[in-house]
Amino acid sequence: MYGAFSLFNYQLKEINRLQGKAAVQFPVSFDEAIEMVNNFIVIALRQDIWSGHEFWKPMVWSQKELIQLQIDIDKEVKPEHYEHLLSYCSEVVWHKLTNLSNMYEELVREWFMPTLLATLTSARPK
Repeated sequence: MYGAFSLFNYQLKEINRLQGKAAVQFPVSFDEAIEMVNNFIVIALRQDIWSGHEFWKPMVWSQKELIQLQIDIDKEVKPEHYEHLLSYCSEVVWHKLTNLSNMYEELVREWFMPTLLATLTSARPK
């Protein structure tokens, strides 16, 4: 899981770079940027974290968002929608993906600890 979380953070930083939100920028064409985002989706979906965690709904939702984004990109992104696509990727999809690590540390690991919070919030399979 930690490997996937690190990957998602890296991918978000690269998407932010495409948006001009990084100190160092490299010119990337529209087609190269779309290919990069599509490759990020393929690599993210290839991670083994998507199976075995169906009980944790944010994982399920994030996987569905990646799949839907891939479908939308496959339909062809028009240049006039490019900025919107990048904003959606960084502010919605990858924001949620990178937040999985925060939630995992704060909530999911707690479910398996002998604490009151774990007892009250446990969503683990019984």
